[in-house]
Amino acid sequence: MLISPRPVAALVLEDRHRQVQPDWSQPVEAAPGSRPVIAGRAVAVGGPDGLSVFSTAGQPLYTQTRQLTAEPVALSDHCLVVADQESVEGLDPLTGRTLWKAQVGAARLLTRVSDQAVAVRSRDRLTVLVEGKPAWTQAVDPNLRGPRLGKDGNLLLWDGLTRPNWVGAQALDPATGSVAWKVDRPTLTINRFPMLDSVESDGARVYLGYHAGQVEACDLAGNSLWKRQVTASPRLVAAEQLYVAGADDTVHTLAPASGDEAWKATAGRSEPSLGPALVTGGASGVTALDPASGRLEWQWTGAGPVTPAQTADGRVYVQADGRLLALDHQVSLERQFEQASAPALPELHEEDGYLVVDGVYVPVGD
Repeated sequence: MLISPRPVAALVLEDRHRQVQPDWSQPVEAAPGSRPVIAGRAVAVGGPDGLSVFSTAGQPLYTQTRQLTAEPVALSDHCLVVADQESVEGLDPLTGRTLWKAQVGAARLLTRVSDQAVAVRSRDRLTVLVEGKPAWTQAVDPNLRGPRLGKDGNLLLWDGLTRPNWVGAQALDPATGSVAWKVDRPTLTINRFPMLDSVESDGARVYLGYHAGQVEACDLAGNSLWKRQVTASPRLVAAEQLYVAGADDTVHTLAPASGDEAWKATAGRSEPSLGPALVTGGASGVTALDPASGRLEWQWTGAGPVTPAQTADGRVYVQADGRLLALDHQVSLERQFEQASAPALPELHEEDGYLVVDGVYVPVGD
């Protein structure tokens, strides 16, 4: 007797508000919330206890036991840069082989400038290395934060708690170290010592993100263009729109020219990672939004805080709760479709000469 499998409801592919399951995960030792670094076919996590590198398919490649003083950075698919107390090294991401090595002292921050160049920030010096050789070096105020590479291609530095009622930011030409622009803004605030959490520039405007929750745009001469109250501890990313994430777990999207809000959505508080999706991390996982509309694309729920890194094709890596995880929305959809489409086997057992199939008694013939 043939027994047909039970019908199974088809997966609704249009339902994009779904939880993504990790494609793979591997144990790592790294500071909680540190951002993974993607270098071609390798993904790395580094911290005070050393460096762990995996293939993008999840296979362990190598580890290095050294006390890193800054988070690693990828210059290209073929160069991963790490720093310890003594030196800065360029490594082959797949093998760990040293490509170049520079003695520049203990680095606090590594910033990618180009496929060949990296900016190395120590407490009071900034050096740009090109293929491991110093292009320029200069003293910097220890109270300045950064640098970060702005959308305008300059290295951006900004004030911490330094001057009463004033804040400032400046941009350095990464090729020469010369000042490209510098702005100073008077600030009226309850806190007599205002602090900037983030700065961005698109070449036409400078965007200042104040710790208390205000974003201000000014021209390159320092004249204020607009101000908007958004979220405490803002993190800024400039593209066609200005994306702001912060302490209230909301992403605000502002028009660069006017500051008008295009949309806002619940997400995470980490600096947004902009690619096929706008991805942020927070205390409870990762949220991916459509950059144009703010529509929820997918979520991953897990232990935080996390700071995600996104590839050009939308694959996301996070380090959470002692593990490196790969999150792939498309792979997750395919797996869910396969699971929902697979025929469900009937429940059956034999009882007193009958075959019991899903509660239906079928006589067993001779």
